[in-house]
Amino acid sequence: MKFKIFISLSLILIIFWACDKKQEKRELLTNRIEYDVMINNENTMDAWMNNVPIDERMELLEFLFGELLAGNAVDSMGVKIDESIVKQELVALDSNLQFGEVPLFEYVRNEYLVLQTIRFREKWTYNPKNFCVYKQVLSVAPVYALKDSSGVKIGMQPLFWVRCDTTEIKNHTLITNLIISDALVQNNTPPVIELYGKSPYYLHNFDENKRDKFFTDLKERATSHEIKSYDYFFNKMEVSAIEKYRDHIDSMHIPDSTGKLIAYEYEVKILPKEFTRLKFAEKWEFSKKPFVFKKTVMGINPSLYSENEFGEFEGYRPMFWVVADDKDLEFIRSVVN
Repeated sequence: MKFKIFISLSLILIIFWACDKKQEKRELLTNRIEYDVMINNENTMDAWMNNVPIDERMELLEFLFGELLAGNAVDSMGVKIDESIVKQELVALDSNLQFGEVPLFEYVRNEYLVLQTIRFREKWTYNPKNFCVYKQVLSVAPVYALKDSSGVKIGMQPLFWVRCDTTEIKNHTLITNLIISDALVQNNTPPVIELYGKSPYYLHNFDENKRDKFFTDLKERATSHEIKSYDYFFNKMEVSAIEKYRDHIDSMHIPDSTGKLIAYEYEVKILPKEFTRLKFAEKWEFSKKPFVFKKTVMGINPSLYSENEFGEFEGYRPMFWVVADDKDLEFIRSVVN
């Protein structure tokens, strides 16, 4: 009898757990966002920053170019595209490039054609309670970087798209256990316009109202200590460090005409429009048949658009990491520290 009761209680707990997982509340951030991710940092950063190990990187690129060769690729408008057209477009983009009859990937393999970036087309949702972000990868495109004579990037051109299946991933290949990369989420800032020109609404951007709400709620939850926050290296943030992001009144002393220092109070407020980039800590996997690209988001870090005293862009300022799962936090720390 006790055994039967134990089994019944176990089943009830399992059912409750399963229902709880199913009922996790998720809100839509965007049905479609496209953004570029660097997968080869050329040893200019840590191995986990904007980088995929070379063997895994080449396996992914070989698969994508194999899909192009097999007739399974499309252009940005969804029209089927073949390798000869991609070769022609590359030559039109860069007159220094010349291609023979061998498959295009061979030029990638021997680094004649250097590809360091992938563009993703994704759907994003999130849990408003713990700010876990979930990505559904819809399509993937290798990107060719146009550069001027000084080697400065002046444009980014996706070569072709390979659509992803949205079924559950099976027989997967691990691409990387940890990649920390960024997604631009506003495309109307000067540096983005300079590199990409006038962009469609979905490129490095999503709905302003949803973006503002996401950022405002995240900032409020973190600065009021409702969710845990961590610094750039995933150490727990001091109370004073996280609370500086709260709206508050600060003061400074400025001299008057006689040289006497006068106290001056001013409001410190971070506006949602300053939130222009979102940093992710992720695990990447993919399967070939069917082609499923799975991203597991372990952490997020909102970044602010930063200008110097002359109003000139000087970079993006990461605020804090939010990592919902303690096991993910432990793993990330083991890699980055």
